[in-house]
Amino acid sequence: MPGGVPAPGTHSAPTRVAGISVPPQARTNASDRRVVFITNLQPTPDDQIRGVFVQRQIAAVAAMTVTPPRVVHVGRRGAGGLLASRRAVRAAIRELRPDVLHIVYGLSGAALPFGLDVPAVLTLCGSDLLWGPTTGHPRGLLEYVVSVITACRARRITVESAVLRDALPTAALRARTIILPPGVDRATFRPLPRSECRARLGWPVDEGVVLFPANPSRTLKRYGLALAAVSELDTGRGDRIVLRAMTRVPPGEVPLYLNAADCVIITSAWEGGPLAFYEALACGTPVVSVPVGYARDQTWRTPYVRVTVPTPVALRAELIDVFRNPVPHECPADVIIPDPVEYASTLLAAYQQVLDGA
Repeated sequence: MPGGVPAPGTHSAPTRVAGISVPPQARTNASDRRVVFITNLQPTPDDQIRGVFVQRQIAAVAAMTVTPPRVVHVGRRGAGGLLASRRAVRAAIRELRPDVLHIVYGLSGAALPFGLDVPAVLTLCGSDLLWGPTTGHPRGLLEYVVSVITACRARRITVESAVLRDALPTAALRARTIILPPGVDRATFRPLPRSECRARLGWPVDEGVVLFPANPSRTLKRYGLALAAVSELDTGRGDRIVLRAMTRVPPGEVPLYLNAADCVIITSAWEGGPLAFYEALACGTPVVSVPVGYARDQTWRTPYVRVTVPTPVALRAELIDVFRNPVPHECPADVIIPDPVEYASTLLAAYQQVLDGA
């Protein structure tokens, strides 16, 4: 049964996550490795969720290492321009003397100085690989080129879904890529009483809610498509259905939104994930999605996930079925939710393999 609203419970049993096969000794030896993370992803006033998954990944690694990882924020929101960012990276290397550099987001690799003898691991996140080829946008194409160059410099690449691995341009790059979704903290993202969550948010309890789990201003998320699907939604039972969005929502309130909704809709033009997909499922909230990211990775046979073509009519049909045939508000037993401990241990094992020359 769902627990009460604000108090988080204890962690559920760890669940497995997709990854490579690693020897047990690698998991044991990696804990004394020193790591510098290099990323341009961090929360902003307009998007407090931006980069929060990076913070969680770093925290998961920090919990399993003797020396806390160093984080270098590069780019205009971090160290500054290209030269300033490279100086910041060199300073962190000089101070920490890391065993591994971990670059998060392909464009961040531009801040990696040439001539370093420290091996690099790269995490590709989505737009760094998909924006340019999908839209032809000049900035997106630049990010794609820099991301591919960074991937060529990296000893190991991690991505959160097969969609991203398959977007890499060569078989050699794909061969050294690990599919490793970020973990979902099951103490934070878990089923909570829907009526209590709505009371906290000031939402009526007598309406159906479809949640758009992003800021509508983000063009790639295609809020207009979600709005078109919901605007003429009629279940035939007189239900009042509304579309609500997560605009400038603090990360700590995201579980309230996910639990308060009857379902989540994902209409993005491209995605590496998104993280909201598994967070919603961990909360016991069904997801209706177009075929992007996680939704495209496999054939979903659970009633908690519905994947359809990106048209208002098709999405509306799936939403109607969600409201006519509601699923229990509980974490689905037939879905494997990525676990942060498994994420960190697999990543540390990958570091060790890189250092061992594997």
